[in-house]
Amino acid sequence: MADFAAVTWSVRPGTEGEVQQLFRDSGRPSHDVLDAEGNQVGKLLSTVVFMHGNRVVRVLEYEGSLPDVMRHMAQQPELQELEKKLDDYLEVKRDTSSPEKFREYFLSCIMTNVIHRTRDDVDA
Repeated sequence: MADFAAVTWSVRPGTEGEVQQLFRDSGRPSHDVLDAEGNQVGKLLSTVVFMHGNRVVRVLEYEGSLPDVMRHMAQQPELQELEKKLDDYLEVKRDTSSPEKFREYFLSCIMTNVIHRTRDDVDA
């Protein structure tokens, strides 16, 4: 069953269009989440990015454990390149230079999932 995670941060006011273009131009990471032995332990199903003003929200739909997905994302060259480019636009600087630093940052800006309803949910 799929799960969701979302992170949020702010970019400098006036750079919103450039940030949107960075996301549009970014590469696609591998969707298969592998462990150290190369076994598939999850999947990155989709990524959605929203912006309101200078606030960015990145939503991930995934299968597997969130720590495995974070480790996977931190190792993807496409995401490393995007994150490096985004650094120039952030209101608050961050360090995503290693998988450990990426995980720290991800956890510092993760949003709380308040509710997740699906078509198949039935209210009692």
